[in-house]
Amino acid sequence: MFDPEGPAPFFDFSATAQSDVARDQAAEAMRAVLAWYAGQVLKERRAPMPNPAHIEELTAAWEAARADQSRLAEASPEETARLASHYAAQYRKLRDS
Repeated sequence: MFDPEGPAPFFDFSATAQSDVARDQAAEAMRAVLAWYAGQVLKERRAPMPNPAHIEELTAAWEAARADQSRLAEASPEETARLASHYAAQYRKLRDS
């Protein structure tokens, strides 16, 4: 319990700050990937001759990214770093394709 009359407690937030930065980076990369997939689904649906198989493939990829995004809040620092790296690389690949 914190004693307001005693010395101020020392809290080391450096690990928290690092994990928050990694979590923010992972979330940003995931949002970019999700937006890319959503845009491609919309583009395919609006095509003169939409390809249902391609729409299904894009939707499945979007759902997988969304599932990862929902687990991000509870992810360990190692998993968060892995997700950040994975989705940053995936977004670069998608954007350049």
